[in-house]
Amino acid sequence: MRRLKKSGVLGLRNGWSDPQWRAVNSPHRMHLVSMLEALKKSTVAELAELTGRSQQSIYPHLKILVKAGLVRELRAHVNSPSNDAKNERKNANKSVANAPTSRATCLYEFNPALFRKAFNSKNGFGLIRAAHVTSILLHDLGLRCKRWGEASERAGMHHGIKIQNLMSAEITWFTSSHWKRFNKLSSQLMKLIRQARNNRKGQRMCIGLVQFPDVTVAELKQGLARAAAVKSSATSPAKNSSKTPPKSKRA
Repeated sequence: MRRLKKSGVLGLRNGWSDPQWRAVNSPHRMHLVSMLEALKKSTVAELAELTGRSQQSIYPHLKILVKAGLVRELRAHVNSPSNDAKNERKNANKSVANAPTSRATCLYEFNPALFRKAFNSKNGFGLIRAAHVTSILLHDLGLRCKRWGEASERAGMHHGIKIQNLMSAEITWFTSSHWKRFNKLSSQLMKLIRQARNNRKGQRMCIGLVQFPDVTVAELKQGLARAAAVKSSATSPAKNSSKTPPKSKRA
């Protein structure tokens, strides 16, 4: 495939490269990306606190994301260690450009410019991989839900959880006005989620927010047939275009 000129990080003409898609082909790395997207910059200690994982287990995932260009690594220095991961990030963020002091740490920064180029919105190239990543996240969410159920059996449900929200997967019909209103509400919900995450008080929660057009098996087969027909007509040479015209006979 032809490549575009650099725009921060080199990318493919029609979306991300294979290594970039492989980098996000993990629920753990996608969780790190979503955390960094909200925080802009963060330390490993803070990411470990947010994800519930150890710092040692996070380093390899960050290394892969940095190599793919989805996350940037910044060297920072702080005067003294901090037991508060949030304060450590704030202190490191202030001293990224300062001279080395007694203690060095790394800040990891989200790269929004490259993340917006995951797929081509005009021709849809890359959407199948984006959908695959989403399905991986949903599978991981299901495992977390089962883990919560096993841990909470006979212990009672948390007072803030509604059974309708726990067991709900809706199929509906949206017009453009519905989409506009839904996107506005989802933006407000994401703002609430990120504010609560920054405060880190109360019960740790998993929230899934996904919407996509519903496609039946019959519609999928029809779409694949149309795509194959378009590809075939685009690659096959025009009739008689390569044939040389017959020589005229002499009288």
